[in-house]
Amino acid sequence: MGGWDLMGLISGQAPEYLAWHRWQLGWLDDKQVACASLDSTTTIVPVEKSTTGTRSGDAMVVLPVSGTKAVVVENRQAIGYDREILTSGALVYTVDTSVRTGHGPIRVVDATPESAHRLDDAPFQPGTSWTEPSTGAVLSFEEAHAGSLRVTVELAA
Repeated sequence: MGGWDLMGLISGQAPEYLAWHRWQLGWLDDKQVACASLDSTTTIVPVEKSTTGTRSGDAMVVLPVSGTKAVVVENRQAIGYDREILTSGALVYTVDTSVRTGHGPIRVVDATPESAHRLDDAPFQPGTSWTEPSTGAVLSFEEAHAGSLRVTVELAA
């Protein structure tokens, strides 16, 4: 997961907990987790704003892809603990509960795999999309209001 989570690289540019970990710790309410299905659209607030002040808005989108695996999308913006990140946008990662801790149960999807920045510029930008390989679901990312991102899930045509 590179420096996108305190549990991955404490000295990374984004020493913020992933939304998934925030949810497991009880820092996100269940109502802030949007369970996606095909042909769904959800607007998510930046992770930094998800647990500060009044808890409002969806903090992450979770798309189940098997009995043990899900794709998670969260909105990372250059604010708060994330103020030093190289690239803002939709951070996409997989969570596989069949993989033991320490063996990579969470894997960040790199939007720029050929980049010299490794995972530091992994977020997807508004106007881009990613296709989940096992289901063919296409996740599209668009800018919404006040730093929020709109995530649309569709089946590939």
